[in-house]
Amino acid sequence: MRATDLNFAPRGSRQKVVALLGLVVMAVCAGLSYQRLVEAEAELQRASQQLAQLEREKSKKEAKAPPDATSIKREQEASAVLARLRFPWHEFFGAIEAAHTEDVALLELDPSIESKSVRIVGEGKDFSAVTAYVERLQKQPQFSRVYLAKHKLLTTDSSGSLSFEITAEWRSGSLE
Repeated sequence: MRATDLNFAPRGSRQKVVALLGLVVMAVCAGLSYQRLVEAEAELQRASQQLAQLEREKSKKEAKAPPDATSIKREQEASAVLARLRFPWHEFFGAIEAAHTEDVALLELDPSIESKSVRIVGEGKDFSAVTAYVERLQKQPQFSRVYLAKHKLLTTDSSGSLSFEITAEWRSGSLE
């Protein structure tokens, strides 16, 4: 017995017409998209030319007018912020961490970008632990003039622990 061929949708020109119509619609959409892209690029070019013109005019105005006190102050503040952002914090903290010991706990780091120095406040298990930490900081190539500025025996603790303050300078070029 032969299989019966049931074909309710005859193949004909209707499918070809639909496919051709779909192809035409896609081509029109692609053409419109390309036209929009070209227009957007032209608009971008015009805007960049206008921006360049405005920047030239602004620089001419700034060159003619002397800066006032507020603009000078704002520029100095911006320079200070930029210096803090450009500072190599990763290397700085790496040097601090390399000198760390379990007998010392750091409570405060106060770096000064302008004076290229840092103030380190912390607590140590005893005086020898603090001096060992100072020596470890002195061995770090990023720091110079490392010294114990203050120390104080903690009265709340009978184990002999003390608080301390260390001052150090970082070497020019090592952290810049």
